Amino acid sequence: QRVFVFGNGADDEEYLAGMAPRRVASIEEADMLLARGCATIPGEQAAMKKASWADLEAVLRLAAGRKLPLLVANPDVVRPDGADSPMPGRLARRYVELGGPTPSIVGKPHAAIFDVALERLRASGVPAVARVCMIGDSAWQEVRGARA
Repeated sequence: QRVFVFGNGADDEEYLAGMAPRRVASIEEADMLLARGCATIPGEQAAMKKASWADLEAVLRLAAGRKLPLLVANPDVVRPDGADSPMPGRLARRYVELGGPTPSIVGKPHAAIFDVALERLRASGVPAVARVCMIGDSAWQEVRGARA
């Protein structure tokens, strides 16, 4: 599938390196959306460029009109410190408001994330009966995840 990516602006090119044949520069070419941030979107030749909320909104409107699936890698709505907000969770909410299909959320509080973490702890010798504490950056999402 051809993927339009909303980036985080920090490590987009490194993260997207393996997606080169599948990433696209325009929403018109996309088969799906991936939201891993709200700081950047593809520009010319799919190079990531800084994005304003107006830029994001324009893309979301076009994508919602096409009913493209949206995969959200981080459901947070804002960062706990307020910096670099909004987050992909807000993007997902707005997408639904614009008539887009319900996004798929992968990441905290997705139970699979915690399952993998527990498997790795067990593999490293932590007994199955041990109590585990997870510390995160968003109490709302982390508590939901712990209960997942």
